[in-house]
Amino acid sequence: MRRPICCMALVFFFMVLLSGSFSAFADGLIVRNGATLTLDGSTLDLNCLDLTIESGGTFEFASGIVTECGNLIVEVGGSFIEGTGTIEYCQPTLPPTATTQAATVVDTTSATLNGLVNANGAGTTVTFEYGLTTAYGSTVTADQSPVTGSTDKAVSAGITGLTTGTTYHFRVVAQNTAGTTYGSDLTFTATAAIPPTATTQAATAVGTATATLSGTVNANGSSTTVTFEYGLTTAYGRTVTADQSPVTGSTDKAVSAGITGLTTGTTYHFRVVAQNTAGTTYGSDLTFTATQPEPSGGDGGDGGGGCFILTSSGN
Repeated sequence: MRRPICCMALVFFFMVLLSGSFSAFADGLIVRNGATLTLDGSTLDLNCLDLTIESGGTFEFASGIVTECGNLIVEVGGSFIEGTGTIEYCQPTLPPTATTQAATVVDTTSATLNGLVNANGAGTTVTFEYGLTTAYGSTVTADQSPVTGSTDKAVSAGITGLTTGTTYHFRVVAQNTAGTTYGSDLTFTATAAIPPTATTQAATAVGTATATLSGTVNANGSSTTVTFEYGLTTAYGRTVTADQSPVTGSTDKAVSAGITGLTTGTTYHFRVVAQNTAGTTYGSDLTFTATQPEPSGGDGGDGGGGCFILTSSGN
């Protein structure tokens, strides 16, 4: 039978006085921050709570016995030095509880699966099953697994590789030594892909043989390739890839591409083109004219600074 938490806290308090490096909470005994817990021939009763060795903490278990241990958890950076001592683990009286919750951050190919799990005092592994039917077929471990303690804990796992526009079934699964609990089945639909939007904008940096073509593109959540078509007519005939291609995200992004080899004084048509898995979008047609060279300077004209030669004849 479990003893009151206040008794456990008192035991931990005396251990703190002796060694100065422990924390006692409702979830168990924690060794951290360069502390060392040494057990040599003594008995430590954990009352079905966890013993956690965090980064920088050390548990030197030379001999003795740890009774009614919920879980021994050695985190990355923690050290468990095992001797001849014995750990007796607390046997859970209840399987965990598990509640599937709605998926979040659902995108065209990814989503986050969510749930609530109560370990009911015993270390509990948590996974999510998911697939196209209630037979599922795929499993992912929750980021928070294993779960401990006796309160509801939020659990989640991200999944990728989904098919756009497809509906998926999923549920949370929690397991400890007393049994396995399956959450209810829920569904979500991977967001259908949307064609990109594309707007052609005025050419800039127009020279006698060069120019920069410009536009804005919204990928609408799917990776989008961006090019510019240009030529002497609306049949175009030439293509250049935008410097920013491919574009991602769901906001307008400025795109541009420099072109060369133009003919001085010639008018060119151009437009931006954006393509993702949902389709291709063509921006409107715009034109620009390659700049005429500036005329070279000549002799002065009217009002100019021309040169006048004056002559005179003698009498």
